[in-house]
Amino acid sequence: MKTVQIGYRRLYDSMGCSIVGQKTLHTVFPFGEHLQVEIYMGNKPTFGVTIETEHEDYLIPGAPSRIGKFAHHGDATQSPYPRSFFTEIICSHTEGVSDELFDALSCGDISKSQELLVRAEAHEEEYSFAADLFSGVIGLRFHPQFTMKLLNENFVAFHGEKRVFNNSSSTIRLLEEIILNEAGLAFVEQVFPEFGKLESKTAKKAGRILGWLIRAWPEQDNVAKFNALFISLEMILEGVSGVLPQDLRSHIETLQKFIEISGGEEKSSLKETLGEILKRIRPSLIDRFNALAEQAKMPGWENDKKAFKNFNATRNGLTHRGDPNVKMLVSVGKEEVLALEDLTERYANYFLFKDTAVYQSIYVPRPKP
Repeated sequence: MKTVQIGYRRLYDSMGCSIVGQKTLHTVFPFGEHLQVEIYMGNKPTFGVTIETEHEDYLIPGAPSRIGKFAHHGDATQSPYPRSFFTEIICSHTEGVSDELFDALSCGDISKSQELLVRAEAHEEEYSFAADLFSGVIGLRFHPQFTMKLLNENFVAFHGEKRVFNNSSSTIRLLEEIILNEAGLAFVEQVFPEFGKLESKTAKKAGRILGWLIRAWPEQDNVAKFNALFISLEMILEGVSGVLPQDLRSHIETLQKFIEISGGEEKSSLKETLGEILKRIRPSLIDRFNALAEQAKMPGWENDKKAFKNFNATRNGLTHRGDPNVKMLVSVGKEEVLALEDLTERYANYFLFKDTAVYQSIYVPRPKP
């Protein structure tokens, strides 16, 4: 059976970087059980450079829009790209293929070669892990500027000088058409001036909470968005006292009775010590959210309590990823992020206004009354 290499490739614009004497670096080596890693630094990356122009980050209904155009330059030195030093990382493995697929790649038949790219995509997690590793090592040991700006990201297939790859465009976010009505205008004119009367401490806390929401709204990465939303929600809960779990309260009462009955000459100091300990015991985040949800009693508040418990478990999983004693498989999907976005926005709004009049969106599902 004939074989080809299939894999995944990243091309970075190594801004402000070069190699002494204007040299290039090209190294190929095995990685793990079956991967091959190829690293290139210089002005002529193996797969060239693809430049995307006329790209817009947002698509507005009813407004003229432009979809990005791609121009590939196999020789990056002949491209109009403004910089000329790149870092390219290719992670691949050997794949057995039929004669037909091998001939399609050898003849440059892009259409028939697409199956190779589909096969490569099935190994995305494995490739990404290796690419993250070497991108990170380069940044850590040399400088982050080598791998700070990602230009191209492709699934690839190659054999000798014959190559095929896909293009992935930058993310485009579809927006809604929003018209501010008379009620909205009145809100701005009437309520905004009231914020000027807030105590400095309250205003600063509100600003910090909303600051994390502002970071979350445009974020495209699911994990980064999840963390920003959760931090905002966590800051809201800082001011919620909550109630300690019943079993813990029972144990505290038992200790208090024991000290009262058997404390002897140390009774006074033991009571004082227990009091100091209790001051340091705070209800958990889950307990505090439950208290806030019961206070607000928004539509679906019982489901909010269940949802927050799950979000908290996900957050703990992300936090403890580096702890070898914590065994968790954490996955943060788009639906989970949207659900957390809804929860955070509703309770941030309640924190500020003590009502449920948060904005409505076709993209963020809200509980129905």
